Amino acid sequence: MFCHCGSNEQLESCCLAIIKAERQAQSPEQLMRSRFSAYVMKDAQYIFDSYSQKVQKSQSISDIKIWANTCQFIELVIHYMSPFNDDNSKLQSATPTVEFTVHYLITNKLYKMSEKSRFIKEPLTISNDTNEGSHWVYLDGDVYQHIEVGIIKRNELCPCAVNKAKKNAQKFKKCCGKSY
Repeated sequence: MFCHCGSNEQLESCCLAIIKAERQAQSPEQLMRSRFSAYVMKDAQYIFDSYSQKVQKSQSISDIKIWANTCQFIELVIHYMSPFNDDNSKLQSATPTVEFTVHYLITNKLYKMSEKSRFIKEPLTISNDTNEGSHWVYLDGDVYQHIEVGIIKRNELCPCAVNKAKKNAQKFKKCCGKSY
């Protein structure tokens, strides 16, 4: 199965490995992609854990779960990722950003939300409170577009990324609209 994030990689070796903490995101873009996949999978705990510690204080796992269950996330498009420092770099730079657009459904209404997100690295703490390096976390973002694109009728082609990649695209009623 291809990853939900649109990377054209297998889910297990892409975002799922990050979500299951088998490996760390190596860039803000990888973290953004894994967060999107977690929304698709409705993994509220991972989404909460991938917020910065400061932001976690104003979030709740139950609110994240409610939002994830309200929507059906169908496509992520990454527009731009700013340069960032990795662990090997000595250069100082501004807070890395990722600009992206997410398409999601609520019932049969299609929405488009575009955001410029900021990411930072925080110490990675193991259960015995020892620091074991650092990891990328989501700090915040500025939504610069959030619109209702339209209503998807049952016999229209499904707008999801998976369906767009198929040679024989399916109608909405046989793809993402099965439960409506």
